[in-house]
Amino acid sequence: MQKTSWLIFFSVILWGSINAQVFSGGINMGIAGGQIDGDKMAGFHHFGIITGGFTDVNLSHVFYIELGLRYTGKGAAQALKTVPKGYSRTLTNLHYIDIPVLFTYRYGENYDFQAGILSGYLFKTQLQDFNGVIVDENLYHYNKWDFEAVAGMYYKWYKNFKMGLHYAYSLRFISNSPNQSNNVLLLSGKYYLGKHSN
Repeated sequence: MQKTSWLIFFSVILWGSINAQVFSGGINMGIAGGQIDGDKMAGFHHFGIITGGFTDVNLSHVFYIELGLRYTGKGAAQALKTVPKGYSRTLTNLHYIDIPVLFTYRYGENYDFQAGILSGYLFKTQLQDFNGVIVDENLYHYNKWDFEAVAGMYYKWYKNFKMGLHYAYSLRFISNSPNQSNNVLLLSGKYYLGKHSN
């Protein structure tokens, strides 16, 4: 699946170049609210940042594909109200480089509806329990690659700025001991650099 995602990524770039399609791009920033299904911490209590860049490949007046490369902080966190006084909060911090490929339908002048997949490379993991940071490497059992289904929308607030809300969920387990999946809400903005047709 990793190879398939990269193949889609570069095929779209090549197809757009051959057909002289218009490219536009910019920067992407926001907040990811996450939880890990399969652990003991229910609820979107973990917050991480989203930052990176994107390129839109215009296929027609109403369709385009968004390609991205960004950092996303994911994971899980214990609800603050359940943390005993004087103890640390239980946290799972998963640091990913994500490559989303999102097929987009423009509705009118202001709305973009999206669906697609992303490949995420886990480059750093940090676990914390009520005693502080966990150093036992046997507990760091997360897979290096995550593949997620993504759906959401953007709203055009200004000529070069859109605000979006997306939902992403792992297509396969990020850990097999026990079985766990990323479950993420993404609130982000995309700012276009220079002229664009979206």
